[in-house]
Amino acid sequence: ANPHRELPANQQQWLTDMASADGYIILTPEYNHAMPAGLKNAFDFLAFEGARKPAKIISYSDNMRGGQFGAAALVPVLQRLGMVVLPKPTPIGNVPQTLQSNGHFIDNAPLSKRYDHALHQALTEITYYTTVLTTTPFPTD
Repeated sequence: ANPHRELPANQQQWLTDMASADGYIILTPEYNHAMPAGLKNAFDFLAFEGARKPAKIISYSDNMRGGQFGAAALVPVLQRLGMVVLPKPTPIGNVPQTLQSNGHFIDNAPLSKRYDHALHQALTEITYYTTVLTTTPFPTD
């Protein structure tokens, strides 16, 4: 409702970056069955920057649920911003037993092949939907 709002430089850069993207991969941990407050705060600055753009959620946690509740809490926020939330989040569970602090898989981690496949599939999915929605955008009035 305020198209001429003036924001501090870092907040304006966030809006500019989001507006210039064709799609999004949103990586979120789960905090107490929800998204982190800092992530929600970042989305609270957006208005129409993400409208009709695809968003793929990748969630993670230290248990087998892989942040599924945090991902589920994020869906209505993104939908309210007009994003096209892809139907199935990619959960990554048991992070301390699967990933090193640098993001690489721990050698011989039991779930590393499963998660490697899931992450490649997530990238393939967001690439597909971003291409489709960029090359054939939804008509607007």
